[in-house]
Formats: sequence, structure tokens, C-alpha cells
Amino acid sequence: MKDIPYNGDLSKDIYYLDNPFNVKEEAIFKGIFNFSILTIVGLFAFSFGVIPFNLISLLIYIAGCLGVNTLYTIIDITKKKRNMKLKLAKANSNINSLVESLDRNNISTSKEKIIDAEISEKVTNSKTKDDNGNVLSKEKKIVEYFYLLDNNDKIQVLKQIKRNITSNKSNINCVSLALLEDKDLEGKELPVRKTLIMKKKKR
Repeated sequence: MKDIPYNGDLSKDIYYLDNPFNVKEEAIFKGIFNFSILTIVGLFAFSFGVIPFNLISLLIYIAGCLGVNTLYTIIDITKKKRNMKLKLAKANSNINSLVESLDRNNISTSKEKIIDAEISEKVTNSKTKDDNGNVLSKEKKIVEYFYLLDNNDKIQVLKQIKRNITSNKSNINCVSLALLEDKDLEGKELPVRKTLIMKKKKR
């Protein structure tokens, strides 16, 4: 097993690149959500007499809701779009660097094949206690395997370990990535071979 330098979280980077931000869908969702909240607030306001219930007040409130909703949605979508653009840029940079790192380890592949990887994960939670049974620390460990095809149609396997340790109100996160070598895979069945080949043929 060879350690591979990676400045990020591979599963998150793949998710960002494989699920582009849809401005239209996000705007519709946000618009409906925000308008629903304003409608509920308005119903309470009318019910308790905070706003007099008549046609003019109702029309003014609806117009105000539409204006506030539109403004807030535009601000929120613009902010999210900017944040997503930064995440996509970082994800692209990270995975391009990973392609180069794998190449230095004699594994020739592409960004597209990494994004197409089949991913499996196992989550474990553990606690460390003192002699009196008091919890000293908690750890959440996520082990992820990435099955991807190289340029020779051979399956390569990356292993990512994410640890989140909480102790004395402190929170420590660490991520490591490694390339499994042939000796690490001896005797282990790779159940994703057919799936990966089928995905490759569809493109």
C-alpha cells in the first residue's frame, strides 16, 4: 500500500464534479421554500391581528412577500453559486494532482475515470473511557474504497480513511489516501469489475 498525497476529501470532490450546481432547480426550490415560510408568518400575523385582515393589506403583504422572496433568493443563489465555483475549482485541482500522483506511481488514468469510480464505505464509531467509565474521546472512522479503471482497463483501488475525533471539546479531522498494490488485493474479489467495464463502454 502506497500513501498518496491528497489535499482534500476525494469522495466530496467526486460528488461536486459529478453533481453540478443547477441554478434553475435551486432557485425554484429556494423560492418555494422562502415563500412558504413568509406565507406561514403572514397567516399568524393576520390571525392574531398584527396585520388587519382586508383586501388591501392582503395585496400589500403578498406583493411584499414576492419582493422579499425574489431578493433573498437572488442573494442566496449568488452566494451558493460563488461557493460552488470555488469548491469545483479546488476539486478539479485536487483530482488533476491525483492523476499526476498516480502517474508517478506507474498508474495511468484520467480525471473522468476517477470521477466514474465505484465507491464503497464502512463507518465505525468508538469511544475511549477512563477507569470510571467516563468518556474521554469519541472517534468516527470512515473507510472508503474507490474502484476505478486505469488506461489499460485494469481496476485500481484507492483507500481513503477519514477520522473525526472529539475530545475535551476539541475536534480533530484527518484524512489519508493510499493506493492498494497487487499484493494488497491478493485473494480479494473485486465485485465491481463488470460495472466499471459497462460504465466505460457507455461513454
